This record gives sequence, structure tokens and C-alpha cells, in this order.
Amino acid sequence: MCLMLTPHEPASTHLHSIPCAVENKPCQLLVYINDLAVSDGDGDSALMIVAIPKLPNKDEANGFQFGLVDASTNKMKSQRNEVARECKELLPWEAVRSNGFSSRSKGLSRALIVHKVGNYNISVAPSLTELQDMVDWDKFTKPKDFDKRFSTLSDKKLFPFECAYVVAQAVVNVENDGFGIVFRDPEFRYFPTSHEHASSRLKSYDAKCYLYNQGEMQAGYFPFRVEKNSFKASENRGKVTIRGVKTKNGLMAQSFVLSNSEFLDENMKKLSRECINSQDGSKLRIVYPEINSISYCPINSNAVNQNIQVNVK
Repeated sequence: MCLMLTPHEPASTHLHSIPCAVENKPCQLLVYINDLAVSDGDGDSALMIVAIPKLPNKDEANGFQFGLVDASTNKMKSQRNEVARECKELLPWEAVRSNGFSSRSKGLSRALIVHKVGNYNISVAPSLTELQDMVDWDKFTKPKDFDKRFSTLSDKKLFPFECAYVVAQAVVNVENDGFGIVFRDPEFRYFPTSHEHASSRLKSYDAKCYLYNQGEMQAGYFPFRVEKNSFKASENRGKVTIRGVKTKNGLMAQSFVLSNSEFLDENMKKLSRECINSQDGSKLRIVYPEINSISYCPINSNAVNQNIQVNVK
């Protein structure tokens, strides 16, 4: 999901991982979507940090690094709603009786640029040091226990790769909304599902992951460890229970494949073709490859704290 720095609980999260290119460099677009109220009972605005992979420091000087995408446009909403609807039909629903379910940082010359992207204010910190020292807290609401919450991001078990950090604050109540972040391709696909540290071993997850594939994929699993079931849901239409898939590394969350080429061709046309360069605010063009399938992994269960890292050839 994300690291919430304020006491808000976002509703079901949808994460779309989409291959793309910016300035002829292989990239990924991560679209992060949920429902989120701007203010809690104490009047604090909802503030989150999403960690994303970044290339090693030696590669940073080679041009574009991070871009921001407005996910609030009608086309972007239509695109993800269509994908969610089609993927939902992949699940093995069972019919049930109708009555069954009804301030600026000190000591630094300048702060990170704050971009207004759709319904969010967003800054991108290229490192933990810049996250600590260069966020413009005149534009974001810094929580009193920031240092305690911050410790999760330095956990090498959760983040075994170099990261940048997206600081995002909703400026209005959002529903089925979020933002997109473009980053250079780290040669694996990534879904930020982890929570901040807590005393309990198991966390409650409610996330739906969409992996956009350039090649044909088979239904199988995502490397997300589960205890027993990976997804349980009930609606007026019925109920569905999906057990974990047994692998040599334990039970993993099951995935399904959407491979309707006609649908995918039309759906991809609705994605934004433009991102905002986080470094200087300039606008850059996004190019997408042909997508042949989407691997859909719905997760609604308790599991150990973890992110999803998928190796795709």
C-alpha cells in the first residue's frame, strides 16, 4: 500500500504496473489508486509516502529519473475502471441466496519541488536523506511521530533495493483516485504493498494488483506470501474465496490473466501520454508498448508485512 504518516485508513487499493518509455529509456508507470478522506477527526490532512525503486547512483546522471501522472482525468479513470471490471470477471464467483449478502527543512538551500498533480500535492525525494531534510513542510503536514514512522522505510528486508520516495498529500476527499509515478525500469516489476511496522506479525491487506504484460502470461501466482486464503469477498452477485497457491517457497497469492486483445488495445489508448518531470516541472511524453495481457492478483487477507517484486522476462 503506502506508509501513512497520518491516522487515515485508505480503502481498497488498486496498483497498476505498466511498462513504458520516456526519452527512449525503459520505464515503468505505477498507478496508485484508492479512496481517502482528506481530514481525520483532528483536522489533519492525509499524508502518505510511497517508496519506489530507483537505479543505482552511478546511473542517476543519465537524464530522466521520475515523472508524475495525473490519474484524476476522465480517460485515466475510465481506463482503470474498465480493467478492474474485466479482471473481476476472472474470479470464480459462487452464487448465493439474495438474503445472504446484501515548514521548510533547516540547513538546506532549497526544498524539493512540490507539484500539484490532479488532487494531490506531490514531491519526490531521491533518497532517505532528502526525504528527511528537503521536504517542504510548509506545503505538507508533518506528523509529530514522523521519525518513528520513518523507520519502516529503512528496513532492508522490505526494501532490498535502492529507493526514491513519493510524498503525496490529498487536497480534497478522493474516491477511485490517486496518482501515477513513472520511474526508470529496475528490471523487475514492483507493487508497494507493505505497511508501517507494528507489534503484530500479520497485517491486514486489501489490494488489487494489475501487472501489464508485453508477452503472453499463464495464470499462476504473485510472490506474495499468504497464510491460507489470498482473497475473500462477497457481493450481491455472490461470494468468492481464493486459496493460496502452494509453491516451494510457501503459499502465494493466486493470479488470473486477462488476454482479450481487442479490449486491451482500446483500453491502453486511454492512458496518459504525458508526465511531469519531478526535477524541473517540464512535461515529457510517455510511450507504451503493445500489451498482450494483464495478470490480476486480488489480495484480501492477513499476511506478513511485505512488498511484491515480480521478475518478468
